[in-house]
Amino acid sequence: MEGDYDIDVNVKTAADKRNKISDISDQYISSPLTQSVVPIRQIADLGQGWTEGQITHRNGVRTITVRMDTEIDVIPEDVLEGFEKQINALASPWFTIAYGANGRR
Repeated sequence: MEGDYDIDVNVKTAADKRNKISDISDQYISSPLTQSVVPIRQIADLGQGWTEGQITHRNGVRTITVRMDTEIDVIPEDVLEGFEKQINALASPWFTIAYGANGRR
């Protein structure tokens, strides 16, 4: 919670490390600002819940957004460049493909 507002955070971890909430609570995270490393349980209250799916729209058009995280020394645009040919091969008259890697296009 920041002030009176909850902040949603997504945690990505190996499948064998996320069987229980306590597994996730024990994962360590680092702060790029302070360079400190702490277990998630020290800074967050974890819980689980179910929500209904939501179809996102952009300018009135149904939109699926695909995101990725890279290793700290890898440039995301370089990774995307490696997949671009395969992604563009999926082209169809039923949908469009647009890129937005850090304002690249």
